[in-house]
Amino acid sequence: MNVDRSRIDVVVTRPINTPKRKLSGGHNEEERAKKAIRLNENHIQATSNQEGIQFSSLKMKDQLDVIAQYLQHHSKALPFLKSFNETYFPQRDAMQESEACAHLNLIKDLINELSSLQEHSKQGVEEFQTQAFFLLGLLARNGTACLAINAAAGIKVVVAQLQIVCKVSLFSSCCFALGNFCSAIEEEGSFFEFIEEKRVISLLLNTLVKNMVDWELVQQIAFALGNIVYVSDFEESVLAANGVQVVLDALMTHIDSICMKDVIFFLLNVSYGEAGRKSMMEHHAIAKILYALQKHILDPEFSEFSLGILFDLTFSSAIPELVKSPNINIIYNAILQHRTVASIVPISMKLLMNLFVGAEPADRFRLVESGLVETIQAMNLPPQKTRSIFAAITKSLASFSSVPADPVPSLQETVARRIMKEKIDIQFIPDDLKSYIQTPLGNCSVCEGVFYEHCWKKLARKKVAGEMVPMYLKCCSRNCFESTNDNQ
Repeated sequence: MNVDRSRIDVVVTRPINTPKRKLSGGHNEEERAKKAIRLNENHIQATSNQEGIQFSSLKMKDQLDVIAQYLQHHSKALPFLKSFNETYFPQRDAMQESEACAHLNLIKDLINELSSLQEHSKQGVEEFQTQAFFLLGLLARNGTACLAINAAAGIKVVVAQLQIVCKVSLFSSCCFALGNFCSAIEEEGSFFEFIEEKRVISLLLNTLVKNMVDWELVQQIAFALGNIVYVSDFEESVLAANGVQVVLDALMTHIDSICMKDVIFFLLNVSYGEAGRKSMMEHHAIAKILYALQKHILDPEFSEFSLGILFDLTFSSAIPELVKSPNINIIYNAILQHRTVASIVPISMKLLMNLFVGAEPADRFRLVESGLVETIQAMNLPPQKTRSIFAAITKSLASFSSVPADPVPSLQETVARRIMKEKIDIQFIPDDLKSYIQTPLGNCSVCEGVFYEHCWKKLARKKVAGEMVPMYLKCCSRNCFESTNDNQ
């Protein structure tokens, strides 16, 4: 995707050689595994079958050997497949590291068996296919196993299955497998041509539209799409299928669901491209993403993806909308919530700097007023980095101030200030005036007196812990305003 980053030439560009970041499938593994076990309570016990094999007590490699042994007998293999999938679905990290996943004979036989079932259209095997594709998806979490699956044409087999009318559970399992297969694509060009030829993007998005209420299917389709569009530039196909609007609809439909991380990840990858960002702006993505971010603000990965999207959107026309309240406050809150998370700090700083540099002078001033300096301070950046950022902020706003249109406050405000200053009893004042008097806008940074609508504003610097920090001053009068120095 051609990304125009020319507007900002420091700090905020993405490294060209950034390692590819894909989801490895199966977020919220524990909850989903428990659900799978509940659904199969009345099925054959996972710990043994009619042959008397104590399957659950075996090591991973031995379990895979058993599955390979019974693969041709679907009814016998099925309980073992289910048991393995339920056990190892929550163990993503363990599977990524385990050499046992690279069970080459099983991988080859699984793919051949699944291909044969497609060719001969055998009846009553969908449950076996569902578990078998899911197993391949689990094995593909391991890099060596994924390479072996792709070498054995695993992607072609799973795409062929997606193109066959099948149950939702089988389609979902195939999406899980396809998403994981994308983690080790060696030939990007041939992968792109194949996905385009088979119209996989439109197939997945059309299925999503028809099954929007099924959050589990939404999760797996979004997972597959997110990893597909990261491998290569499928922006044109996504937009042709109205993909941005479809996925944003899914976001709002399942705003409280655990599937949101996969949905937001797809949008992150779409936001890399100029056309993708334009489509997101046209479909009011900012408001929807910020709403979702509020809902999932405690989730560090969800926050990272969301902040990444907002950073990308700063290269479009998003800055005026993002710097408004309450949008900027949501961003500040997300950054402060995860200010110690190593992967979030860099994208947070890039987002903040893009917002500040790209904003109009008056909006820059409001960014400082609403908490920009305090947010940067809380991130505990290296002192030299902090000093350079604060120096740039101060220099940018050195000649900017906000002066009221009238040189003196209104009569109502003048009286209210006097009442507050001298603590005059307001018991017999009309309620509307009483409410006004009791709700001042703030206190003067110089004399600490209250003010209401009438406020003089400027930026100065204050020494805090040995560092000169930009400080937002709000003054109640011209005298207080003119009595301030640039350095406090």
